[in-house]
Parts: sequence; structure tokens; C-alpha cells
Amino acid sequence: MTGLLTFTSQSSSDVRRDALKRLASATEADAGCWYSVSPDSELQAVLGTGDASVSQILERFIGGPLPAGAASSASSETLRARRGAWTLSTVPAVMRSQFRGLYDDFKSREHFAQLPAYEQFYGPCRISDQLRLLPFYDECFLGWVGVLRTDGRVFSRAQRRAAAARVVGLRDTFAAARALDAIGDAAYLTARPSGEIEHGCGRTRRWLSDERQSFVRRAVRDADREGLYTCRVDGVELRFVRLDGPGGVRYLATLQDLPVPRLGAPSTLTTAERAVADAVAAGLRVREVAEEQALSPNTVKFHLKNVYLKLGVSTRLELREALLRPRLS
Repeated sequence: MTGLLTFTSQSSSDVRRDALKRLASATEADAGCWYSVSPDSELQAVLGTGDASVSQILERFIGGPLPAGAASSASSETLRARRGAWTLSTVPAVMRSQFRGLYDDFKSREHFAQLPAYEQFYGPCRISDQLRLLPFYDECFLGWVGVLRTDGRVFSRAQRRAAAARVVGLRDTFAAARALDAIGDAAYLTARPSGEIEHGCGRTRRWLSDERQSFVRRAVRDADREGLYTCRVDGVELRFVRLDGPGGVRYLATLQDLPVPRLGAPSTLTTAERAVADAVAAGLRVREVAEEQALSPNTVKFHLKNVYLKLGVSTRLELREALLRPRLS
């Protein structure tokens, strides 16, 4: 899977709304709209920009199915009217990768005008044209994304080209928004490949002491250099997702409290061994540990050898996995 588009907004709604505004501006649309449906075609959420009547009318259907003729509808009358008789589970590739006009996917305007979707949504909203995309990330449906014209106007060829030029960016943006949805209430942060931490929720900022920031910076650099996408620090697991886009690469990390430690061996370490183990797991080299703890490099190596033997590990990554300490707070 490729990376997701870089984002800086603080919520998934902001990410989607910003994308809709840019698309509507580029196409000179009267309104932009996104909606999400559940696997059983129940309308879950709606976001709009521009003409408020569009999202207001759609919101009436939240918690239930959209009328026959909508992208989520698989009614027999809709399948008869559609070219290809597709459903959301069998959306053709062209509809996943291209913006389509209002009547491109129906056998005729007359067929479409007879569907409940026209009577209950398109008609009341005075919609005369639309450019609609049904983006997927892998096999995950990202929601209906479109821009609309009203009162008899249609999109020009130039406006259609403007929409087409934004397909890949929009897909990745809405995939990034879905990633934020998945985070939910989990603590998270975003960072540059250099390790510089750019954004974080309140819980993350409270947790990020100077020592932990140093460790996280090293972990981000490891992820960028070695493809290491999980690590643990102070009883908290960090999972990294690479975010790619015009703004450059970022890493999104979610922070989750670990369950009760799976390894009991750390308790068998002596105080000196534990101090060396913690320092090495945090990324310090032998010479740096020796200077920090006023030990000789040979003593550090001796303690580290015993640590590896007692914990049954052979790498710094395995050492990080074995040393589980206090939880996220």
C-alpha cells in the first residue's frame, strides 16, 4: 500500500471539508458534498460546502437508506436504469478513478428522472449537473465525493479537466481522513522523517517528556530508514503510518497503552543492568551510555551482554520490545 496524503488538519471532518472546498473552487461549483454509507447501505455521515440545501436535504436520510438511484442503492429499478447494473460492491474501475457527470452512468435522462433519488434529492436541490467520484483505497470505500451545479447550469470541459486532475490527491486525502476516523480517541502525533514532531493531541503532548521526545524522534528516523513501523517506549506502543503528498513525507503515529507485560524477565535485571538496558533501548550508543552513567565502555558492554542473555534478545529492537514500563497518561 502506498502512503497517504500529508495532512495538517486536526480532525477528519476538517480534512474532508478542506478537500471539498478546494475541489469546488477549482471547478466553480455551487456546492461540494461527501457522504459515507455503512456496508448495509445506511447513510452514516454527510459533509457539504457551498449551497447548504444540498447537505441539509441529504442529512434527512442519516440513519437509514438513501432513496433508490443513489450510489449506495441496489434496488431493482436502479439496476435497470444504470449502465452495467453495478452496486457499491461491484463499482467499475472507471467510476473509482474518474469523475462522472450526472447522466454518464444511466441509460438515459428519462430513466434517471423517474428514480426516487431524483424526486427526493436532485429535484428539490435544483441540481442540473454533477461531477461524482466513488473513490476506494485498496478495497475500502471512501465515500461519495462530488461537486454540483444548480439552476440549469452544467460543468464545462475545462471544469471537468480541473476535477480530473485532482482524482489521485482527493483519493489519498479521503484515505487520510479515514485513517483519522480509525484513530478515534487514541493518542496520536505526526512527525517529519527527520524526527521533528509537528502535531499531537492533548494526551500525546502531556505524555511527551523531553526524554520520550528524544526516543520518538529516533523511532521516526528508524521507521523512515528501516521501515520499522512499531516500537514501544514506557509501556506505550507506537504504530507508524507513512503519509506521502505534495507537502512532503510525514509519519502518523498512534499511541496505545500496552497490556500487562508479556515478558517477566526485565524484573530479573540488576539495577545497573536495567539502567544500561533503558539507555540502549532509547537509542544511546555504548560510548554515550558510559559517559552518561560514569562507567567504562567495557563495563557497559558487560552489563549489556548480561541483559541480552537474561531477556533472550539479540537486537535493540527486541530489547525495546522486552522493556515495558509505565503506561500512557
